[in-house]
Amino acid sequence: MHHISVRNFGPVISADVQVNNFTVIIGEHAMGKSTIAMLVYFFRSLHEDLVLLGRAGTQEIDGKKVSNNIRDKFYLYFGSSRLFDEQYSIVYAFGGGKKITLEGSPLRVVFEPQEWFHDIVDKIRDASVFIGRYREKLDFDSAAREENMLKNRLITLFNDRAQPKFIPDGRNITVKFQDVLLQLFADKLVLPVAPNVDHEGNLARRNDAKKIGRYLMRDFIFHVEELKKAFTGRSFKDMLQDVPRDLKDQLIEKIEALIKARYFNNLKNGEEYLKPIGSQIKIPLESASSGQQESIRIAQDIAICIAEGQPVFRVIEEPEAHLFPTGQKVLIELLVALLNGSGFISNDTIELNSSVFITTHSPYMLTILNNILLAGDLGAKENGNGVLNDIIAPAFRLRPEQLSAYMINGHGECLPINDTAKGVTGDENTGLIGENILEDNFGILQSQFDKLIEIGDQV
Repeated sequence: MHHISVRNFGPVISADVQVNNFTVIIGEHAMGKSTIAMLVYFFRSLHEDLVLLGRAGTQEIDGKKVSNNIRDKFYLYFGSSRLFDEQYSIVYAFGGGKKITLEGSPLRVVFEPQEWFHDIVDKIRDASVFIGRYREKLDFDSAAREENMLKNRLITLFNDRAQPKFIPDGRNITVKFQDVLLQLFADKLVLPVAPNVDHEGNLARRNDAKKIGRYLMRDFIFHVEELKKAFTGRSFKDMLQDVPRDLKDQLIEKIEALIKARYFNNLKNGEEYLKPIGSQIKIPLESASSGQQESIRIAQDIAICIAEGQPVFRVIEEPEAHLFPTGQKVLIELLVALLNGSGFISNDTIELNSSVFITTHSPYMLTILNNILLAGDLGAKENGNGVLNDIIAPAFRLRPEQLSAYMINGHGECLPINDTAKGVTGDENTGLIGENILEDNFGILQSQFDKLIEIGDQV
């Protein structure tokens, strides 16, 4: 299991977070939820960036260039380290004793063990030589094959086969202004390049610092364009046609319950539109409700990932945006189905399962996850699962050890709020999020209401 430790970084004073199959961080705005999520994505996407470094070709690749590549990405995402607390420290553990530490000003990038770092450098340098030769000969197919082989080698070294994507808040912008945004980022979207490399393959410098929001949205816009292409002329039913029938029917039912309609994409012009359930009226997606626009891209991504059956890692900011609690429930169930649908494969030191990391403001999300966990625990004990299946089907359940839940308080401390996050194992681990957490959130409002009633009684 991956793990991140953060100290004195931006709004985050302290955080020790297991990056589990399903990880959730809840808290008020401006407390550091997104900072932790972005840091996790930063590390989970490193091996993809280093593949692009191998495209340097005839340039000599050494340890300094690899470290500088990571440093430059950090500056681009989070700004110069001179802006941070002098005692800041970020440590990401990939499992198997492998970890990267970022600290100090100027930024120091430390790999442990050093043998791991040397292996990474060697693989990039060896591939870079061949990639450079093929590109000089304009043999781009062979160069691409070398890049793919380098990618597979780095995947093994980083113990991480899951394809990472960051799904930011404000997703409805890709419905209303996708074409405008594509034109705005046209020079950046020639190739699906990593955030720290421009469209010509040049590393970003320090004066390009602190543009993470722009780059994450840019990459998501590109991802949405791929989603739309995949759905051109296809519905969700078409996309999931090779999924086992029972699961396919359940997924389609959930998706239609989420978007309150059936989705269509015109084969001739790629126009997206919805038909409300039981109606033949066409509603252009850009005229749909904000909840439908916010959730449709997540639903499309889930459907494609399940259909392809490849392990993925998704960071999703505020998945509950513009959704009523019943819609939040369905969306969480679909994300759990993404984990269960991709399956779990173990190959020595590499875990190939999918995982989801979400940030949220909604206490409802915690209640929903508790129900899903309890169903998973009961499902492991009950024979037949007849009645249980009618409440929450197996595809939408989590086991206690699959969920790590955290809350960031007003002091910038990220605290574990379920047994798994606290390190409890075995039969004592229910995985459930403590009831006191939910009561504390609703208790503030209830207490205020009670005081108002007391005043009313005295008037």
